[in-house]
Amino acid sequence: MKFILPLVLAIVVVIGIIVVLQSSTSNKKSNRDEPFNTNSHILHIIKNEALAGTSSIKLINIPAEFNYVKIDFINSGTKPFTFTINHGSNTGNAAMSGTIPADGKIHTFSNEKSWSAGEYYLNVSSAQKMSAAVDVDLLKRSHIE
Repeated sequence: MKFILPLVLAIVVVIGIIVVLQSSTSNKKSNRDEPFNTNSHILHIIKNEALAGTSSIKLINIPAEFNYVKIDFINSGTKPFTFTINHGSNTGNAAMSGTIPADGKIHTFSNEKSWSAGEYYLNVSSAQKMSAAVDVDLLKRSHIE
């Protein structure tokens, strides 16, 4: 009988801790639950994503509010690689292209004229295996001017 009171007390404490933890985690919102923020002037869509192998394709969805793209590459490999950004499909019209030397420095590209909303495909290729990273930011016109 003398062990029942401490046991009941321990159970009440554990239930209290569970209730507190449950209520604190249920009040937190995940980023997935939040609406798309178009009030920002910069939208980071690809951040420090590794590029490896001899080719890579990344889909870039550009909403109507963001008409400018800023793309940064760092090539830490031993050979240069090339990229194109095609509009509409993987083989669509090339909106941007360039070559990234193997110098370990950041190389930045951006469009000078406004792009239309839609799907764009970032195609990266190299004769040998790449060791690189890419960042892609979407910008509003008002941010560039």
